[in-house]
Amino acid sequence: MRRLYVAVAALVVAIAVALGTYTVTRSATLGPAAANVPNVSAVVSQGNQRLNATEAALNRALAQRPPAMNGGRVVYVPPRPVVVNVSGSASAVPYTPQATQHFDDGGEHGD
Repeated sequence: MRRLYVAVAALVVAIAVALGTYTVTRSATLGPAAANVPNVSAVVSQGNQRLNATEAALNRALAQRPPAMNGGRVVYVPPRPVVVNVSGSASAVPYTPQATQHFDDGGEHGD
């Protein structure tokens, strides 16, 4: 491997490490701004107030929701029958679907 390739690869890795370190310090607030929290309990109480307000809004929305029809059950409506129009054959028999279709052969195989 050429030394130029090794140098370029090392430069790319160094840039990636530097950008990753910068991103972690910004997103995790590990930088100097993290020490400016005046009172942790005040921050926690503000978060709790926001959560309580959100919960109250959700409860109000749930109370205003109309009741479910049919007790929340979905009624099954079978599909309409298939109609096949056969033209050009006088002895054609119209297609009538089976009432029940069985896809299981009972475990008996004719192998």
